[in-house]
Amino acid sequence: MSAIREYQDTDLSSEQVRAIVSLLNAIWPRPEKTVEDQIEAFVNAAQAPEREGIGHLRFIIWEGTQAIAHARTFERIAHTTAGPIRVMALSGVCVASTHRGQGLGAAMTRKAFERVDRGVFPVSLFQTLDPAFYEKLGARVVHNRFVNSKNEKDPDASPWHDAHVMIYPAPYPWSDGVIDLNGPGY
Repeated sequence: MSAIREYQDTDLSSEQVRAIVSLLNAIWPRPEKTVEDQIEAFVNAAQAPEREGIGHLRFIIWEGTQAIAHARTFERIAHTTAGPIRVMALSGVCVASTHRGQGLGAAMTRKAFERVDRGVFPVSLFQTLDPAFYEKLGARVVHNRFVNSKNEKDPDASPWHDAHVMIYPAPYPWSDGVIDLNGPGY
């Protein structure tokens, strides 16, 4: 298996950004935006002042200049009934269709979860359509109601779009009650 490389968004070359956006767009097509629009949004977000120093890392496996596997982590402060909690958001975990079945997705996820294992974050919070995949890696489904107080149109609406919300590690003492994700789902 190829090496998993870690990157801050600001350290990526324009060719690397294009390769990452192309992979993400192949997995989750966005017909309302061109690849060029997505690249511009990626670059603008990477340069936003609020992004500095808050734990954003991308994990990439390359085959030549092609990104074949990807995962993104960043910090989010969620608000629970027990108070605010700093979570590691996990998003964009994907593998190019030509490279599936080789364990790359599990390797990417384990690498991302190392940030929790090393104590950089106390817990990871994420959504998925495939909870069994993450359960094998030590995560569990949580059943809280989630809201997003930053959603001006409907702050009580669920910020998630996938069917299952999970945490890692499974034994983490996750709070009961409503959780304010404090931003959009990821």
